Amino acid sequence: MKIGEIYCMNLFDFLENWHPNTLIIVEAEDNIIFEGTVKDIPLEISCKYWVQEGTVRKDGEKVVIPVKYEAEINRRIEEQNSISFSDILSNILSIIDSNDYLKEAFESMVRSAHSYTYYRKNWNRFSIETLGRCNKERTINHDSFIEAINSLSGLIEEESISGLVPWRVALGNDRKIIGDFAEYIIDRLEKTKERIEILESIKWAQEHQNQVYYIVEHALDNIDAKIQIMQQFKFSENQAQAIIDMRVRAFSIDEREKIANELQEIFEWIKHFPEL
Repeated sequence: MKIGEIYCMNLFDFLENWHPNTLIIVEAEDNIIFEGTVKDIPLEISCKYWVQEGTVRKDGEKVVIPVKYEAEINRRIEEQNSISFSDILSNILSIIDSNDYLKEAFESMVRSAHSYTYYRKNWNRFSIETLGRCNKERTINHDSFIEAINSLSGLIEEESISGLVPWRVALGNDRKIIGDFAEYIIDRLEKTKERIEILESIKWAQEHQNQVYYIVEHALDNIDAKIQIMQQFKFSENQAQAIIDMRVRAFSIDEREKIANELQEIFEWIKHFPEL
């Protein structure tokens, strides 16, 4: 479950599909609060504590599960809600726009974010046997992202008249929050790519409305129409569905301008990510 920008899961739910005889160590703030098999963990522990993504590790035959108490999770959520990742990213992009050195540093930061986010997003898919190795690689990539952020903010500080970098101060030094920022960047890029695909398919449909009308009119149903659009024009399922979902007003001049303007705004934003 995702709460705010903090990825976590109730310990009870986390262990639901584990083998009952798996040996585990549950620790909070480096203090062991339970050691034994999954089937023997008391409900007052499993229901009151939360597991944060990317923290579970293998220790010999046992799996170590660091947890946070509910009250601590709630405090972290309130603390992080005061930080707007969107504002921080927008501030960075506005600063680097006219400086090639800053652009290179920013691109390095994005690459580091991508590498770290891979481990973070896929953590629960790794086998227990590989957790130790993956944990080291995740930490290395986490450190690399933090170094990239500090390098970028250092360059910006050198260029700044005041010598202050407000967005770096706002982001703070909490590794979890910085990790959340890395994932935010990658999620934002992925959603932007998806939006571009949808907008381009709609724009195409607006420019080829007679072909769209013909297919829809002669199709057996919406599913058949979607399949035909995918096969004839090589659109993805999501793109074809977006075309099928278009209403008549979407073909008006006003709606065409809206789509064109949104695409232009997105391309202006995404130009900061040349690798994309």
